[in-house]
Amino acid sequence: MIEDYPPEKIDKAALLEAASDLRFNFPPEYEAVVTEVGLLSATGDLLEAAIQKDTDFPVVSDFFKPADIVSTTKNWQSIGLPNDLIAFASDDLGNLFCFKRDGRSGVWFYDHDFDEVSKVSASFGAWLDTQNKLKDPN
Repeated sequence: MIEDYPPEKIDKAALLEAASDLRFNFPPEYEAVVTEVGLLSATGDLLEAAIQKDTDFPVVSDFFKPADIVSTTKNWQSIGLPNDLIAFASDDLGNLFCFKRDGRSGVWFYDHDFDEVSKVSASFGAWLDTQNKLKDPN
């Protein structure tokens, strides 16, 4: 996140509307972050740090607003995203970071090139911590 792009707080009503439209309950951790802190802005620094650390951990590029969560999820489900996944962010190649419909099983990564799904973190908080640690020079 950089100063020119501060986090954009998400209105709880908009998040609830997206949840209703998708028949899905967002994980409480995610809901708290986006409504109290806001959607974070990823920067090129994060990608550069990941490259320098030579990590295979997928790096977030864009966090979706509630309406975009709905449209992205539905559009991708029509072309291959498994129906039990809800997309909330993407990497710089258009692959998706998702929650499973149960809302409690961590963060999943959908690679659209290979049509593969893999679990990348046990929780949203742990996933955010890993993203932040990529920028840590140590």
